[in-house]
Amino acid sequence: MRRHQAIAFGAVAGLLATIPMTALMLRGHRHLPHWQRYKLPPRIITDRLLGHTGYAHGRFKSDRWKAARAIAAHFAFGAVCGAGYPEFRRLTAGSVLSGPIYGIAIWAGSYLGWVPATDAMAPAVRQPRERVLLMVTAHIVWGTSLGLLQNALEKWRIDKI
Repeated sequence: MRRHQAIAFGAVAGLLATIPMTALMLRGHRHLPHWQRYKLPPRIITDRLLGHTGYAHGRFKSDRWKAARAIAAHFAFGAVCGAGYPEFRRLTAGSVLSGPIYGIAIWAGSYLGWVPATDAMAPAVRQPRERVLLMVTAHIVWGTSLGLLQNALEKWRIDKI
């Protein structure tokens, strides 16, 4: 398979893998202690990063618009991160654990790296344990789904040749 095809399949798989991840996040959010049921990270991060732009004013200020842009950003980020998965999988010799490990790596790079570096949220080490556990689990689900979907897309492509 050509590299660009694997990357494209990774992006599609990453986008699709965001569906079960998001479902788990929404369901898990309902089971958090009531004082931890504030907005989930995609909404917090998107609001903070766009807070000083024109997208935070006028018609873009409504709660519905903020929720829609957070969902769009979350799925776009899933696709972008998914595009990097084929290379990671190659480096890990295609291990069955490459998907879940990649999901944890994306979580760590985000919640311990660029997210606090941009002041979008405090680092994970300063977040409530239950919320951190929810997000780590969601990223493991995303990575596992990503790996399975990537394999299925590649198999489908090979079977169609």
